[in-house]
Amino acid sequence: MAASSQPDPSSIQSLESELQEARAELARLAMEHQLTTESLRASEEFKSRLIACSRDCIKVLDLEGRLLFLNDGGMKELEICDLAPLLNTSWFDFWEGEDREAACEAVRSAREGGTGRFTGYFETRLSRMPRWWDVVISPIYGATGNPERLLVLSRDQVAADAYTAIARALLQEARAHA
Repeated sequence: MAASSQPDPSSIQSLESELQEARAELARLAMEHQLTTESLRASEEFKSRLIACSRDCIKVLDLEGRLLFLNDGGMKELEICDLAPLLNTSWFDFWEGEDREAACEAVRSAREGGTGRFTGYFETRLSRMPRWWDVVISPIYGATGNPERLLVLSRDQVAADAYTAIARALLQEARAHA
């Protein structure tokens, strides 16, 4: 007579237990993945809001100096309504004369891994309001450790000087009454 090929009840119970543990681990991993994805989304959303609300002009250039990104605050400060025509165009074209040379030198410095800085004159696009900009350019490093893009931060120097003057006046007034 042939031997019976029925599984051993203890083997079935062991397999069912392993299957239950695997399902629990899968559920735990799915929940962990969902929490990580939500945390990443919230972090990215926060970074986007942070950049968008800055009154500084935050730009990203490629290594050749072409404009790749300008934040909403920068568009407002420069009075740029439509960024599309400016994307992938030379950022150096924003500047003239010595300011253009300073911009080129600052980009060259950042492209080589340093920090470039200059103060330059540039009028706003619509109202042609005169502005002096304090500009700082830093490399954005890629995975290889080499500069991949450039971060340009520009701040209206006239406004910064005005705020400084107001703060000094308030401080002097407070000291006078102390």
